[in-house]
Amino acid sequence: MFIKQRESLVGLVLMIGALQVHAASVVNIETESSENGESKGTQTQIVTIDENKVRLDYLGAESEKSATTSYLLTLNAGKNWILGDQKDNQFYCAKVDMKDFFRQIGKIVSRIDTLANPEFSDMKVELLVEEPGPEMLGYATTHIRIKTTAKVKASLLTKRFEYGMNKVDDIWYTKEREVHPAKQRWIEALTHSGYEQLDQLSSGLRSKIGGPVLIHNSAMEVTNYKENKVETYGREVRVVSIKELKSSEVAEGTFTRPDCKKIKKGQTKDAAKTMFKEGKLTL
Repeated sequence: MFIKQRESLVGLVLMIGALQVHAASVVNIETESSENGESKGTQTQIVTIDENKVRLDYLGAESEKSATTSYLLTLNAGKNWILGDQKDNQFYCAKVDMKDFFRQIGKIVSRIDTLANPEFSDMKVELLVEEPGPEMLGYATTHIRIKTTAKVKASLLTKRFEYGMNKVDDIWYTKEREVHPAKQRWIEALTHSGYEQLDQLSSGLRSKIGGPVLIHNSAMEVTNYKENKVETYGREVRVVSIKELKSSEVAEGTFTRPDCKKIKKGQTKDAAKTMFKEGKLTL
């Protein structure tokens, strides 16, 4: 379901905020997902930053980075990203403009809407809790709990659909680190896809957060009213460690522009969508 994928993508935007401006850092992040009570495993991401350069490596089942590790790389503070992914023993790469990427997703959903003619209602983003949190990784934190709800009715040919979403986010953020400009660009893209309802939910969540996120736990229920069926999705994202470095200490080759087979614009979109579905664009 697109709502599930889109809501989980917000996590990536939030966690990038743990990066520091004008300092080199290596941030280790773990993401654990579940569906209907069953674990979907844990993913590890390594985020390396040096001034305007940011690289996100997706280790998966690997214990360390290798020449075939999937990654996203920006050399200009997120104006565009280089997406690298391996397929059929060939390493492909392409530049991805995140604004264009999210607009394309918005267009796809809008085209689906033209057929399904959905009716949204009861869309709310509520702040339930705001309180001092414990110290994490040496930083003072604030804990907030946010509840997001929405209902949608749609019809396709002779079939009628009716869904409800109830999502609770527990977030611990700190005001003691700066926000990287790459994060600001990503937020701008994420909240301006052109799909009004989902942009509204994303903007509503982001407006409640006062700083970089160190832990983000989500629990979501999606109810199919016609079939009287409820599906649950869980996601726990946590910054495991933040290591400050000098630029000279960043591993050699981390920000080297890759030498790989270029793919066309249409293939770039397909690769980006694949990474999106696999959770590689979510933290």
